[in-house]
Amino acid sequence: EQVRLLYQCVLVECNDVCAQSYGARRADEVIGKKLTELFGTAPGSLDSLFIALIQGGYHIVDGLGIEKLEDGTERYFLNNGHGVVKDGKLLRIWGTFRDITERKRAEEALQESEEKFRNLFDLSPQAVALTDVTTGKLIDVNNMFCMLTKYSKKEVLGKTTTEISFYSEDDRDRFLKELLTSEEINGLEMDFKARDGS
Repeated sequence: EQVRLLYQCVLVECNDVCAQSYGARRADEVIGKKLTELFGTAPGSLDSLFIALIQGGYHIVDGLGIEKLEDGTERYFLNNGHGVVKDGKLLRIWGTFRDITERKRAEEALQESEEKFRNLFDLSPQAVALTDVTTGKLIDVNNMFCMLTKYSKKEVLGKTTTEISFYSEDDRDRFLKELLTSEEINGLEMDFKARDGS
């Protein structure tokens, strides 16, 4: 019931910057309107924010609000609110909010990109190993690497290839020399040794 009533709140004061976030030019264009009129908010889109506000004793810091507009697009806001309660009744809420929609979309795009990379890495038909250049330790290997070397990820992560004896000393020395003297290594052939010696 409290959540339902919060949707009926009326904006009684704001600055022009706040009004512009609602698509208006000046504060006097939005004062007196309900929240649902300001954003064209879809029913229920602020439920979790309002519940957090109520559970926090009508106080909230950086509460995430997701406004789902009538056209289906979403806008993300970080909200800070302080409720004024008198005689057990909520009279008003002072608050600020920041539109973080672009930041949120960038984070989602980065996460999607990371997931695609992870899938390409894991499912690659080539054995792939990532090494920390400062320590020489393996920080990740893919499934094909484990299949060919017959080592599990747990057995190799955090170790150097020397510790695991993937290749002969001659090959290792040749690889290190190539690494130190060349700007780029292309097509260096090495004989790797699997866990079972094959």
